[in-house]
Amino acid sequence: MLQEIRLQYACRYLGYSSLPIDQVVELVGYTDVSHFYRVFKQKYGVSPNQYRKQNNTLKKAKNNIKNPLK
Repeated sequence: MLQEIRLQYACRYLGYSSLPIDQVVELVGYTDVSHFYRVFKQKYGVSPNQYRKQNNTLKKAKNNIKNPLK
């Protein structure tokens, strides 16, 4: 249960921030980065880096903003 909550928060940080992954790991309560990577990949089927690339909402939002001067 706690692990599930930590992973949900990690997904939010990865999708909505540009924080370094080691900082995300610390923020969600893991002390071992390699353990976090293992658990994350087991749960979501991709590494945290891959998850961020596929789900980065900030990057998608910036790409969708139209320049009114063009």
